[in-house]
Amino acid sequence: MLKIIINTQGNDYFRLEVPCGYKKTIKNRHMKNLIIFYLLFIFFLFVQCEKELQVRPDAEVEFFLIEEFDTRENSAAIIENTLKLGSEPLIEYSEIISYNSIEHSFIISDGVYERIFENTRLVKFPTSTFAIVVENQIIYTGYFVSPLSSVIYDWLVISPDFNCDPLYSPIKNKIVVDIGYPSGNLDVLRDWDIPDNRNDDRLIHIFKRDNKLVD
Repeated sequence: MLKIIINTQGNDYFRLEVPCGYKKTIKNRHMKNLIIFYLLFIFFLFVQCEKELQVRPDAEVEFFLIEEFDTRENSAAIIENTLKLGSEPLIEYSEIISYNSIEHSFIISDGVYERIFENTRLVKFPTSTFAIVVENQIIYTGYFVSPLSSVIYDWLVISPDFNCDPLYSPIKNKIVVDIGYPSGNLDVLRDWDIPDNRNDDRLIHIFKRDNKLVD
């Protein structure tokens, strides 16, 4: 254990003591102030990290559909405090097999892809919205966007690669969260200010805990 003694009685010194018996007294005022500054800075970072990662040991990651929401003017950016989530998860944690933090892709269980197709409004409307949630906290939001859509979205998107012919099954088991739609339009994306929480520390912590993280 590190013991720190700061003299406040007039003599200018700063003493460090450790259990092995080593003691060091620092008499230079500037050095003392510098050490205090760095100790406080490290302590602040430690507290912030602990606060951000303060999730229950059994915390889980889930996908929810968004039933109601507002967007910023002339933008697809979803305003978080206007959200109303669905009552049940669209994708439960047990149905997420793995997450690739480089591709920002999820491998999901058999049958989940079809459920996305059935429960979103892709058949009737161009888009449906989703939220990634941990312990009732929204980590980020986005759109399920039809791959046939010609609309540009300045927000996070999942564009399921559904086969256009309804007689065939969709490409299964993998969904990718992209920044903006169409995802390859760098000229447009460059000017968009899209918050990117796809690798939020809480998500990475949970996926790593359960050996679901691929990086």
